[in-house]
Amino acid sequence: MLPRNKEWSTLSLPLLLVALVVFLQSVFQTGQLVRECVTLDQIKTGQNEAIRNADLERSDLETLVQATLNLARDGDKNVLPVIEQLRQLGIVASQP
Repeated sequence: MLPRNKEWSTLSLPLLLVALVVFLQSVFQTGQLVRECVTLDQIKTGQNEAIRNADLERSDLETLVQATLNLARDGDKNVLPVIEQLRQLGIVASQP
């Protein structure tokens, strides 16, 4: 039978290596998660800008549709084909 110190020294190197590998794995994964978090924040920022632009476009389109409906309500018959085209495009024009 080996003395106690000899047993400990034979087991200590593999245990230290396993502990080091676990630590390095944790460090690596933490770095990966931080990078992913930064990337997701950048994507979210880009989407927010696109959403703002889409909201502005929608607002402009709604203003245009309302002006077109006002012309139709005032009796302008030339606007009726435009309203029909808007319906075909899926833009529902309704009176305010």
